[in-house]
Amino acid sequence: MNVTVYSVVREMILNDLSARQPDHLARVDADVSYALYRDLRHAKVFQDLAFYHSFRDWNWQSRTRSELAWTMTTSANFFDVLGVSPSAGRLYSQGDEGRAIAVVSCGFWRKRLHADPKAFGQPLKLNGRFYIVLGVLPQNYRSVYGRGVSPEVYVPIITDPDHCLLFGRLRDGVTRGQTRQALVTTAERLS
Repeated sequence: MNVTVYSVVREMILNDLSARQPDHLARVDADVSYALYRDLRHAKVFQDLAFYHSFRDWNWQSRTRSELAWTMTTSANFFDVLGVSPSAGRLYSQGDEGRAIAVVSCGFWRKRLHADPKAFGQPLKLNGRFYIVLGVLPQNYRSVYGRGVSPEVYVPIITDPDHCLLFGRLRDGVTRGQTRQALVTTAERLS
């Protein structure tokens, strides 16, 4: 990535978002490579930096039927950065990186998994691959896409994605302007 991409970096509070202290979150308006995400995260411009990769219909197969499920692939630390708690089970975190696991929306759990508490630890077949269900998001959870758009299933990315959409948690006592400047300086150095 060259410095030009970062000239369009702007912070923006993630509106209508379910998160702990959403005013401490900022979006980076740049589509970056996974390698650059890793470098920026390691540079510690933000308290922590996460990404979401894609939001697509995946084929969900149960024993009796096959349906489409809105699925979002994210970094393993996605829920850590948001500061979201599950309504049941647990959410994946940085320690789960590389594992074939999933977190489901409350609606998906109720409608498609019949609110079965035995669903946790069981496989969920998505696009022909099995993912282990870890937990359920709160009923009123709103995604990073904003009100009205909420994936049914979240999975941490297993292979390095070709691009990442970033958001980060601001460091305590550091303003958005200071974070933006540090991000631009870091990006120039990394380029």
